[in-house]
Amino acid sequence: MKTTRRLVRHSPAHRQRGGITLLLIMVLIVLAALVGVLAVRGATSDLQMAGAQRVARSGFYCAEGGLNKARAYAAANPKDWAVILAGGTSVSWYGSDPKGMPVDVDDDGTIDAYVKMVDNSDGDNDLTHDNDLTVILTSTCSSTSKFEANNAQRVVSQIITYAGAGPQDYQA
Repeated sequence: MKTTRRLVRHSPAHRQRGGITLLLIMVLIVLAALVGVLAVRGATSDLQMAGAQRVARSGFYCAEGGLNKARAYAAANPKDWAVILAGGTSVSWYGSDPKGMPVDVDDDGTIDAYVKMVDNSDGDNDLTHDNDLTVILTSTCSSTSKFEANNAQRVVSQIITYAGAGPQDYQA
């Protein structure tokens, strides 16, 4: 018995079954790369926002630190409030700078904040004279290179009221 070999020819549709699989794999790879790029982009923007918040918080803490240091001086020297509000420069702890009292928040020898004392609205329409022992301290962080980005300024204000005779007897 003799066997004959028979050549079996596949139809063109039968021969291209692997091509569709390869095309699907390539599409999936492109989609995975696109998702990866979007994930990296989202993570980068999150890091940038977190960095901006950290810098803004540092500027706020700078202004708040200036306010805390100046508040201690103001509370200990309520007799000087009238001179400061009237624009006098004879008060040594407040200084003569028109921006206010210079404060070195981190004790590195450079001025980080300026704290200005102004009279509150106490009914007399005279901001150079205090008649209710209440003033407003406003601290502005001026150390933009260290605590702030883009030369932004952080400002914090606080109302303080002298309530007695001792240097620590005030309300903030």
